[in-house]
Amino acid sequence: MKTLKILVLIFAINNSFFSQNKDSRVWNVMKVCYNTVTMKSINIRLGTAFFITHNYCLTAYHVLKNNSTLPDYPIVEFVLVNTNGDALGPLIYKSGSIPHDIALCQVNTAGHEIYVWKYTDSFDNGDEVYNIGFPICDLDSSRQVHFNALGDPVEAGFINVYSNQLNGRIILEDSLNISVEGDYFENKKILVLDYSVPKGYSGGPVILKNSNEVVGLFSMGADTTVDLSLASRMKDIIPFIQSTVK
Repeated sequence: MKTLKILVLIFAINNSFFSQNKDSRVWNVMKVCYNTVTMKSINIRLGTAFFITHNYCLTAYHVLKNNSTLPDYPIVEFVLVNTNGDALGPLIYKSGSIPHDIALCQVNTAGHEIYVWKYTDSFDNGDEVYNIGFPICDLDSSRQVHFNALGDPVEAGFINVYSNQLNGRIILEDSLNISVEGDYFENKKILVLDYSVPKGYSGGPVILKNSNEVVGLFSMGADTTVDLSLASRMKDIIPFIQSTVK
């Protein structure tokens, strides 16, 4: 399969709903549907990823589940871009868990400066946390970006990508019955956060403010009438890291 190499030019968009920042410690997960005949591709923004070693990153499993092709674009690759204009890919899925909504992926990062997050399984209810991600508003998510290619590598056009930070607390650690992308799981251990998180943050880190360590991976918003969100625990993710990253 042809490997995509993407040169990304970053332009921020004016969006009144989200504050923009240039936090390059997290990465935007994008699905690139590619046509090897026309040498063109279509980009769709999906979620967020972060690195736990120099070439292994974490994201949400349901983000990579969105692997369907588009008419006239039969090849699908997942790539990462950040607010500095760096592009990495393709993502290679190595390990993960559907019930915990986690995917551990490998990617070639040669020549790039990578921020590697420290993580912990230790926290208390009430701890202050923040998470970083790439919000997708209605205007933004409807815009498909075309990549104009002249042979290999593929040279991208303009991509709007910016990150945002949200703040709150861990309310509790609880066992809940969860429905994720049509899959149902009973008694799933989860972190409950006291703030709502918009589309685009899936797979991003939930970070303790007092230590700047990752304590969870953002999974989904809670289907309730109050502002709550749910995150997978690093306590459940660490075994996958230990068994996969040698």
